[in-house]
Amino acid sequence: MLRTRGVIDYGAGSTVFLTEDGRKLVTITQAVTEEGLHRQIASMLSSSQANIMRVLFAQRGEPSTREELAQACDVSAKSSGFEKNLSSLRSLKLIDYGPQSTVFAVDDLFLTSGEQ
Repeated sequence: MLRTRGVIDYGAGSTVFLTEDGRKLVTITQAVTEEGLHRQIASMLSSSQANIMRVLFAQRGEPSTREELAQACDVSAKSSGFEKNLSSLRSLKLIDYGPQSTVFAVDDLFLTSGEQ
């Protein structure tokens, strides 16, 4: 989605970088907080993807089953839209999958206690 918009591109290995157009969209006018980071990420996603991420942000990286996550998002765990959103978020490296059909936000999305 972000690559299609021309905001990011892929580099060597598994690196991702902002394009010139992407850098024009980013303005940092104050210290980055975890809450601000989460808001910024959510603003770049579809509303359904942002809803999923808000639930996972609140869980602070703790895994949730797909069923629990879907229920918290008020959608069906079996819907193709929910599955596609999870797949897209994983492709963006915002979430990952754990054992027994669990989903969690990746650690890089949470600042350590000294950085907040």
